[in-house]
Amino acid sequence: MYPKVRFWTKQEWKDNENNCKDSSDLGATSSSRAQGGTRAALGENVRVRYVEHADGKMVSGGLATEIRDHARTIWQGLWSRGIAPKTWGAATQEVQDAYVRSMEERFVVLRYCDNHWKALAIATANYSQWYIHHKAKMDAEAEAEASNRKRVKDEESCIEPVSKRSKATIDVDALDTTDSDIKAGRTEGLTSKTSVEVIDDARPSQREAQQPQVASKPHATALKDPL
Repeated sequence: MYPKVRFWTKQEWKDNENNCKDSSDLGATSSSRAQGGTRAALGENVRVRYVEHADGKMVSGGLATEIRDHARTIWQGLWSRGIAPKTWGAATQEVQDAYVRSMEERFVVLRYCDNHWKALAIATANYSQWYIHHKAKMDAEAEAEASNRKRVKDEESCIEPVSKRSKATIDVDALDTTDSDIKAGRTEGLTSKTSVEVIDDARPSQREAQQPQVASKPHATALKDPL
């Protein structure tokens, strides 16, 4: 159905790579070979040249970038679900099937091959590098978050609760002052800063009235001798 596709099998791509390498070693000069980064910046597909349209033409650099970005999105989803393998070779069949299905549904050009090898080749070439960088990023964020929580906890523990200020009261029993001392005006023993002033505001007549009445003894009357 797609006779113009040149790399239907993975072996066809390997044979092409070997032929291109031999030709490059024999005829190409260092000045005529542009660096991969420069070619990619110019929109040329450098890393996934085996991905073709149905007419056999290589996909553009822009589409190649979209394909790799979508692959990273799938891997991030695996990470969030806790099923991202450390290496792509350690991926379970379930993980590989889910990855291939998403890639080929999004990009039809990845279907032009035998046994899904083009989508799997992208994972084999890029997954390990992505995993190392992504794990380092996640670990750094987790460490920063833990450090921030510890800092907030330490700051909260340093804040002393403000107690309500109670009104000052004088414990008369605790004062080293007697009632007679207070009446006499001797209040040196008071420990409170609050001054104590004892005022006897009773009027003289009231004070006299308050004094207990003492009955005087009756005078003895001499009795006459009846005799």
